[in-house]
Amino acid sequence: MFRKKEEVPRADIDRYVPKLLEYLQINYVKPKPQKRYSLREKSDVRYSLPSEPVRPADPDIRYSLPPSDDEDIRAVLNRASRDMSVLESHALKNYYHNWEKQNSVRKSFSSEVMRMVKEKYPKASRFYGPAGLDRRIFNKIKTDYGYQPSRNTAMRCCIGLHLNGKEAEELLKLAGYAFSPSDPSDLALRFCLDNGIWDIPSINYLLDSFDIKDLEGVAPGGML
Repeated sequence: MFRKKEEVPRADIDRYVPKLLEYLQINYVKPKPQKRYSLREKSDVRYSLPSEPVRPADPDIRYSLPPSDDEDIRAVLNRASRDMSVLESHALKNYYHNWEKQNSVRKSFSSEVMRMVKEKYPKASRFYGPAGLDRRIFNKIKTDYGYQPSRNTAMRCCIGLHLNGKEAEELLKLAGYAFSPSDPSDLALRFCLDNGIWDIPSINYLLDSFDIKDLEGVAPGGML
């Protein structure tokens, strides 16, 4: 049975404030200014207007095919409609989902989350409840092999699974995300993960202490 990692008691969170400040000061990388592009004064590009203005289509005009062509088109559309109803059927979607899970050569975000949930928790509610995940979102992760989570959802999964910074980085990579050294919020979250702070209110408290947008999406209004 998986042994649960030790979590930092909420009463001891205040002692991490100066450590987090030092961590941010050391690891924060100022983002590079974006280049601004402008058209050259002397450009080789020439612009010209059409000789006659293009008239918009009249919405009252109805277009129709000759009778013989109408019958052929109608038959093709009926066959296409039947094919689409088969492709969109629930049974075929389930078949494709199961086939993709069994035959995929690469891990997905959903498959890795569910693998770790089964290893670490006797009940799934002990994972998504403390992580602040809605049950509907958890069901999407559970049933959709190719589910693309939002950044906040992916971060909450890392917290709920009690991952450290390196483990979280690997999981976020599967969702198409990464920790940015130019984002104070990312740095603070990685600091919390590396220091065993997996309690959502405690993490939000640390983020709020530095006027960083917390996991609830609340931004106090300050900047690092």
